[in-house]
Amino acid sequence: MTQQPFFDPWPEPEAEHDEQPEYDIPWMPPRHVVGVTVPLDVEIFTGPDVVVRATRARAFTRGLEVEVETWVRPGSTRPVDDVARIWEQQEPRFGLRLADGTRLGHRPPHAAPDEEAGPSTLAQTSGQGDTLRSSRSWWIHPFPEGESVELVVRWDHLGVPESVATLPLGPLREAATREQVLWDPPPPPGADGGGWFAYGPMSGSAYGSSLAITWDDDEDEDAADDSKATDEEE
Repeated sequence: MTQQPFFDPWPEPEAEHDEQPEYDIPWMPPRHVVGVTVPLDVEIFTGPDVVVRATRARAFTRGLEVEVETWVRPGSTRPVDDVARIWEQQEPRFGLRLADGTRLGHRPPHAAPDEEAGPSTLAQTSGQGDTLRSSRSWWIHPFPEGESVELVVRWDHLGVPESVATLPLGPLREAATREQVLWDPPPPPGADGGGWFAYGPMSGSAYGSSLAITWDDDEDEDAADDSKATDEEE
């Protein structure tokens, strides 16, 4: 008796789709460089039910990534009770104050741009965990000037008041000089005629202070002209 194969045959491949273009996003961590990881032990807030600490940084000459971890005592968690306020309740709010007084992350998501914030941006790059322990990483671009920055956290839903801790920059700046560039970067958005708008940081929100870089291409200008012409005809 002939034994039948265990595995079904592979299906016929689907039609190929255009690959997502690879860009080097200037205000995000470089993907062609190995940054230098520096352990941190910076206490931002410690209470009876919640602890927030900065536990790690990854230094690049382009910018700085900081990981912030949160621990919540079992039994003290509170579910989100207002969907309209989910941004306020589900996770701690995080921001930075630079040496020159510039605030990053102080505005809620989708707020109007902060025209006086300058070119610095703050973007959340990752997040994981559950209700009892979680970690989130934040990218600061460009690498902050001065001797230190202030890390600011607030989480009203779990009783965490506005809390500030100082992060010294000297050791992190020195670490950034030891980054390893693996190979040449891909082009920046717009260099090949493609649009850049999908890659822009969220302006004036918890994820960025302002839109620092703008690109235009002929396709976007043509689309804008067509839209204007249609409006005029109507």
